[in-house]
Amino acid sequence: MEVTAENRALPMDSDSEFEFITEHYYGFTKMKNRTSEYEVCHPKWDWYPVKGHQLNLDFQMMYGTDFVCLSQQQPISVMLAEGSPVKVRVKKYVA
Repeated sequence: MEVTAENRALPMDSDSEFEFITEHYYGFTKMKNRTSEYEVCHPKWDWYPVKGHQLNLDFQMMYGTDFVCLSQQQPISVMLAEGSPVKVRVKKYVA
């Protein structure tokens, strides 16, 4: 996987695709035969405008046969974020 981007990070724009993808703070996962709601806490990330990218991944080896079709597709979007440490908090178990 390779990404070429501008060398200066920009602040996140409100109502942008980048904000939509990165600002999801709640998720759900299966834990011990129950569903757990969790919260991901981090500050808003800056982003770098992407100039180019290259992918050479074996999706079947990584994720199984259900995802082999991804080897024949181009990404809809490619993003590069500054990132930060995150905290993950289990909020509750869902019945």
